[in-house]
Amino acid sequence: MIAKTSALILVIALATLIFAMPAIADDTKALETRAQLEALIDRYIASNGAKSELLNSRSDNIRKSAIRSCRIASFCVTSREALVKEMLENNIEPKPYKVSRFLNEKYRVVAMAKE
Repeated sequence: MIAKTSALILVIALATLIFAMPAIADDTKALETRAQLEALIDRYIASNGAKSELLNSRSDNIRKSAIRSCRIASFCVTSREALVKEMLENNIEPKPYKVSRFLNEKYRVVAMAKE
């Protein structure tokens, strides 16, 4: 009788572990994806921030591009958490070109709303 009870408890424990594993794996994957997206946003901010050195250019077009890049970087810094959350909700893959496109589109929507 004790052997049957312990076997039943063992089976229940193993079943619980087996069914819990995908949930744990999903949480781990979500955390990894979030970290990758945050890293890509940081890289995007850094690349746009680096263009601020072009603000003193003699070319009007280059100065305008530098100003826009600074504004995009500022937008991404202030809205970082909301952007990451929205990317996760929209299942944006953590690939540089997808993140850049998403951030450019979000900035464009915000910039158009201000005008």
